[in-house]
Amino acid sequence: MQGNLIEGASPRLSDNQPVVYAGKPRLTQLLVKNFFLTIVTAGVYRFWAATRVRRYFWSNIQLADDTFEYTGTGNELFIGFLIAMAVLVPLFIAYVIVERLTLGNPWIAGALQSIYFLTLIMLFQIAAFRSRRYRLSRTMWRGIYAAQTGSTWTYLGLSLFYGFLTVVTLGLASPWASVALERYKLNHTWFGDHPLAIEASGRHVFLPWLLALLLFALPIIVALGANVGVFSQIAQMQGPPATRPLLILPHPVALWLLLVTVFAGVPALVAYQVVWFRYLASHIRLGTSRLRSTASSMRIMRITILFGLAVIAFFVIVMAITATLVAAIAAISHPVPGQAPIPAATLLPILGFAVLYVVLLLGIHLMSYWWLRVPILQHLATTMEIENFSVVQEITQSTQPRQKYGIGDSFELGAF
Repeated sequence: MQGNLIEGASPRLSDNQPVVYAGKPRLTQLLVKNFFLTIVTAGVYRFWAATRVRRYFWSNIQLADDTFEYTGTGNELFIGFLIAMAVLVPLFIAYVIVERLTLGNPWIAGALQSIYFLTLIMLFQIAAFRSRRYRLSRTMWRGIYAAQTGSTWTYLGLSLFYGFLTVVTLGLASPWASVALERYKLNHTWFGDHPLAIEASGRHVFLPWLLALLLFALPIIVALGANVGVFSQIAQMQGPPATRPLLILPHPVALWLLLVTVFAGVPALVAYQVVWFRYLASHIRLGTSRLRSTASSMRIMRITILFGLAVIAFFVIVMAITATLVAAIAAISHPVPGQAPIPAATLLPILGFAVLYVVLLLGIHLMSYWWLRVPILQHLATTMEIENFSVVQEITQSTQPRQKYGIGDSFELGAF
């Protein structure tokens, strides 16, 4: 699979090279095996499960008759998880201890919670950046590795600044924040000895974001405002029985606003994500080579809708089976008067519901790959091509240092 790119023995390629999604078989077997091994090992196997899934998908992305390779291991993710726990567990214990000591002082407790929350945000951003660095250092094509350079602390500073800017502008600055963070990561990304570069601005994706913000967030905010009285009634439920309201009804406008959010806001958010991806991908350069994406918002939206309908239908079927099971168990548990109860009847509800719960989780897990992740990945890959592809003939192996463990990646940050 690995060619002789470094030695210059590759065949001559056209200037525009499409990306191909191979669609290899045996994904379902891999997912089912990972699912049950993760349950049996109480979650420990998930590090090796994630590694195997990544190897599968990396090997399905094909460029010029060669596929990508993922060389990370489950051991690296597991060790990274232990290192992360060595930081997070003492932090949580310290927070609980200090909170107990300041019990009764709302000002100190509020300040402590704010500091704790801010610390978690900072750790999340650090972990996300380190996760990307780890995954790129384990990504290879034709024997040449990718790499992520740049400063974790600079990225953290940028994420905090743009996060604050997004909050004070009520979300309007989000496109600039997203593009700025991606620009920093991509401008410090390497493939072999060639750096990537991107020139992008949030203003080019602002209008789709504004539409998504108006259709998704605004109806929710208005609905909450319209139901302030409902929240007041709920608070009164904690009072004496004589003062409790007899009936709590939400404002009727809330339902219509919720429908706007679901049927207009969610599609608008999906459309924005596709526009954002297409814009960013089409502005990435590797030397004089460029990416170009023609991903379709409507196609991604249809995939998302079909997945949602499939999950709803599957959930309804499982609930119908559950209701039938409940009726059957009730009949078994209450035999005809005069007969002795069946000893196994007490175990049937527990066993039946456990099986249904596992079936529900496994079904949704498989459907998320069959009808959501794989179709989206396939569409994004096959609608992308690399212009002036002959530039890759000049690439040699990277000399960038490789991150040893997948510390942030143990939590599947930026996962798929």
